[in-house]
Amino acid sequence: MFDDFMNPPFNTADVDANGYYQFEQSEVDKIMANGGLLSQKLQNYNERKSQISLANSIYGAFINGRNLLAEAPTGIGKSLAGLIPAVLVSMKYGYKIVISTSTKALQNQYYEKDLPFLHRMFDGKFSYAMMKGRSNYLCRRRFDAFYNDFIAKKKIQFFNTVDQYYRLSEWINSTTTGDLETINFEINPELRNEIVCDADNCDGKDCPYKKECFYNRCRAVAKAANIVLVNTDLFCIDLIVRNTSPASVLPNYDLVIIDEAHTFENIFSKYVGFKVSPYSVKMAVGFATKYAKECLQNASKDDVDTYQRYYDVLLDKEKSIRKYSKLFFSNFQFDTDKETIRLHSYDYNPRVFVYGKRLMNSLKHFANAIHIDTSSDKMYDRGEKAVQKIDEVCAKLEKLVGIEEYEDDFVYWVTYSKKGDP
Repeated sequence: MFDDFMNPPFNTADVDANGYYQFEQSEVDKIMANGGLLSQKLQNYNERKSQISLANSIYGAFINGRNLLAEAPTGIGKSLAGLIPAVLVSMKYGYKIVISTSTKALQNQYYEKDLPFLHRMFDGKFSYAMMKGRSNYLCRRRFDAFYNDFIAKKKIQFFNTVDQYYRLSEWINSTTTGDLETINFEINPELRNEIVCDADNCDGKDCPYKKECFYNRCRAVAKAANIVLVNTDLFCIDLIVRNTSPASVLPNYDLVIIDEAHTFENIFSKYVGFKVSPYSVKMAVGFATKYAKECLQNASKDDVDTYQRYYDVLLDKEKSIRKYSKLFFSNFQFDTDKETIRLHSYDYNPRVFVYGKRLMNSLKHFANAIHIDTSSDKMYDRGEKAVQKIDEVCAKLEKLVGIEEYEDDFVYWVTYSKKGDP
């Protein structure tokens, strides 16, 4: 039963007829019962039978390699009931545990209160870390590039952010994490967008700041920790990455606790489904035309005319995309006052299939017309990404237009904006 989970941390001769290891409940009890270690560290502590029962169930699930679904009322002490078994198996068997929460309040409680308390209680015999998504961390390269660009181009919209820039400069010298949520002053949203870590703007191994990168430091600390605290969104993203590529977002782990699990379904659905809208079509096309314009601006005198023709061709094909995008999505207007409705193949107007195919063909012709600049690795990668974005939109449109083929595997919904657009 451990083949797909982990190596058993015990003598298999101790497994009963049902395949469960008969563990000593005193391993949990001696910490959480009256007179135990917890009562020695917490003033006026009084054991709660339901809390100890939950902790024993979690500990038993851990060492038996079993799934456990548990529900408990408010006030039972669920956080310690989960954390203490996690700490025990990390110290005793060397397992790495991920703890996922869906709210910042609970995440902060774990990281700022519960885990530091247990770390002291167990004399620092385990380590813990909190890992957040890339966009929570300041990017040193983008931070410096923003200021240089600001000075060179005098970007008017950022005049009010100069003072924030200098305050951030001081903060960088004192922070160990680069987590922008830990600053004690407000950052202009426009400035934040210019300086956060961003996968699309990451230079990776070529970055001159790779050794000082806050995000890479965070990953290294999380990789070395026994217990890693994450939010459920990041945990879901990691699950998808692991199932679709050889890479991962989180470090490898042995066990996981999903706290606030009632929110897990809705959060996970955001990532395993797909969305397509007039805006997503517009953004994908806009990325490509922006790239083509950049190629034109950087072209040598001998190549300017060639790149101008490439750019003009894309602009011409963009008109066709705008036309069919409007015609296609307008056919999802239904006589309803609901913001979201379920969509079936029999709801489709025949024009959806006609305009959908024309829109996809226009996008494919547009993608084929993108000339990828090979003058540098950076420009080549951006060109590849421009084509990829168009291909991704086409793939989504194919599933939407081909509802009759995919209806058994997908549930379709149409959601309307406040303006009534689908």
